[in-house]
Amino acid sequence: MSQLKYESRENSFGFLRLLFASLVILSHTPEIYDGNRNREILTNIFGSISFGELAVDGFFLISGYLISASYLKTQSPVSFLKKRIFRIYPAFAASYLICDLVVAPLGGGDVAVTPQHVLSLAARILLLQPPMSTTAFHGTYYPDLNGAMWTIPYEFRCYLLILALGLLGFFNRKRVILITAISFLVLSCIIPEHYHPFGYEAALAQTQAHSFWDRIFNLTVGEPRSTIRFVGVFLCGSTYQIYKDRISFDKKWTAAFSAAALVTFLFEPRTANLAVAIFGGYLVIAISNLGKQYVTCKINSENDISYGVYLYAWPAAKLILWYRPDMNIVLVGMLTLISAVIMGTVSWHLLEKPIMHKIQRKAPSNPAVIA
Repeated sequence: MSQLKYESRENSFGFLRLLFASLVILSHTPEIYDGNRNREILTNIFGSISFGELAVDGFFLISGYLISASYLKTQSPVSFLKKRIFRIYPAFAASYLICDLVVAPLGGGDVAVTPQHVLSLAARILLLQPPMSTTAFHGTYYPDLNGAMWTIPYEFRCYLLILALGLLGFFNRKRVILITAISFLVLSCIIPEHYHPFGYEAALAQTQAHSFWDRIFNLTVGEPRSTIRFVGVFLCGSTYQIYKDRISFDKKWTAAFSAAALVTFLFEPRTANLAVAIFGGYLVIAISNLGKQYVTCKINSENDISYGVYLYAWPAAKLILWYRPDMNIVLVGMLTLISAVIMGTVSWHLLEKPIMHKIQRKAPSNPAVIA
């Protein structure tokens, strides 16, 4: 078995993350444009999940793999938590403020910077909740300021889960993590369908009778089915990490089998998520392990703009369609991608990269595993 390349910059994780961010744009563009999935490519092919859902699962697989490695290599729980906070919050907060103070008024919304608004804004950023506006993009499909942000709190909760598992000593009991991952993946296949693709606000709008404690549960734990799904996928990535020395990721026949199994199970909605986690997870790690001779190891490697692309694509698409609702859908997607890449590049160089460098200088760690 070849040495895994995650130990250095000679991997394709950056390429995969940028690919997944681009697939989210490919998926969201027709949904925002039409208000449905009638023109969503992957849904039309398999009748199960969209490119957006597949891409988000891909993000969680990579995070599970790398964040587990980060925990195992970090000297203290405090250092681990600090790195995770500074990786997620600064870019999220900046995007939130831009959506609230710039995108909302450009989208026809009202912005009243009152003490109450500021307190609400601070609380929502702290809880990693998407920005809200009841007036922006009025009359359009999915009038959210940033409908893609809903997955961010789930990812951060998975970081906290890794910290908890580590403190409880479960990384020394690999089977516990393996069994937990499988259990959550199986649960995600069998529990009733109650999935809201554009987040907490959409779910809450349909359940206004929720009690105070129900709301607290949703804010801290999340929508149950989404939580089960993401924890299962994330821990699948963690499982691949802790068993990496016993799995060959460079076997072509295994990759071919995984690809065939993935395609087969994608035709069944209830097994699609499990297939993406297990078989897609193997393919993700196998692709990431490609050597430096492959161009994928150079794309988005030194400067990872994928987080910013993910954060800014939705508001870019909404603004484009707000001002040009009759624009060709392909052009909308292309302009969204270009805008998101520009904003992602700015976010990386002005915010994310400088902060990461400061954290690394204070607490030396392998940059390849700071996801």
